[in-house]
Amino acid sequence: MWEASPQCGEATEPPVPEHALAATYLDEEGRPGNGLLLGFGSGEDAGRFAADYRAQLGSCPRADDPVLTVEAVEESEDWYAGRRSYGADRWSELVVQRGEQVLLLIVADDHASSPDDLRELAESLSS
Repeated sequence: MWEASPQCGEATEPPVPEHALAATYLDEEGRPGNGLLLGFGSGEDAGRFAADYRAQLGSCPRADDPVLTVEAVEESEDWYAGRRSYGADRWSELVVQRGEQVLLLIVADDHASSPDDLRELAESLSS
């Protein structure tokens, strides 16, 4: 799981999930997407994991870094919607906590998802 996670800030030790379900797919244009649903022993552990993950995203470089950039689009207490770029590869990303679960979702959509689309999806997944 940590191979795909940005590690821009200080190293941390977030709670370890008890369960994980991963899915990978390609859209009609052949662009990949990855989803990871993590199950924790408590809502508190899930919240700590989500907060740590979001803090890592927040500590990543902004628009002038040629290798990795992360931009928050919108967030609430329960979810984060953002964009990530690795060189020419551009992704849209959600981090959603719902009770004892955390969903990490990232799609290579060339930032085509609008902020409204990302917010609506995050709100739908968090309820």
